[in-house]
Amino acid sequence: MPGKLRKSHLVAGASLAAILLVSGCSTMQPSTSNVVNLEGTDFTQSMKSNSQCENYILGFIGPFGNKDLPKAASEAGIENIKYVDYSQRYFILFSQRCVTVHGK
Repeated sequence: MPGKLRKSHLVAGASLAAILLVSGCSTMQPSTSNVVNLEGTDFTQSMKSNSQCENYILGFIGPFGNKDLPKAASEAGIENIKYVDYSQRYFILFSQRCVTVHGK
């Protein structure tokens, strides 16, 4: 009986490890097909910008924080959004996904 119990614990532990490994690789991304024509944007003028980020532990536990675009714009006093950047940073134990809004 102790051998079967030990084997079932091993199978359960291996299954949990596999689930955690696979789920850490899945992410949701915003649509990047929205392309904006920046020809009329004057980059020599100063623009306001602000970022909002959310953090994840091990890539899937979270989010902690909020990457809310309207909140990022209102905190910076931006009334006319010119463009938006999405960025991601990955580290060994955590990841960070941010939205940065630029405008006047």
